[in-house]
Amino acid sequence: MLLGSCTVAGPPGSLEARQLLVQTGQCFRGEEVNNFNVKDARNAYVATRRGYVYRLESAGDCFGEGVISLSVPHHRLSSQGICVGEETAVYIAQWRGGIGQQCVARVSGPIRDSRVSGLWSRQN
Repeated sequence: MLLGSCTVAGPPGSLEARQLLVQTGQCFRGEEVNNFNVKDARNAYVATRRGYVYRLESAGDCFGEGVISLSVPHHRLSSQGICVGEETAVYIAQWRGGIGQQCVARVSGPIRDSRVSGLWSRQN
């Protein structure tokens, strides 16, 4: 006898499927980001109030030293947020009198906090 469970999420891209992605930590909203870590010029990590950590990977040198603020805007195409595998805009401010800049980064995760330990962090 085989016992198991199954969650019906609806077709990919449907509201039901996106809600399941949010519940399992595969999506987040920009306003949930409450902390960030910069690893190097191309990689940063953001933590959310729900306890998930996501990696932001830019194609160019987006995250340099001196970053004092990092924000991820609300995803304009979805009320469910930004999901793993998608690209999103990232706004950066630096302490050295530089003007803010906008980058595009691909989201991956969620990952465990232990993978980003040892990196300096700033509260948003």
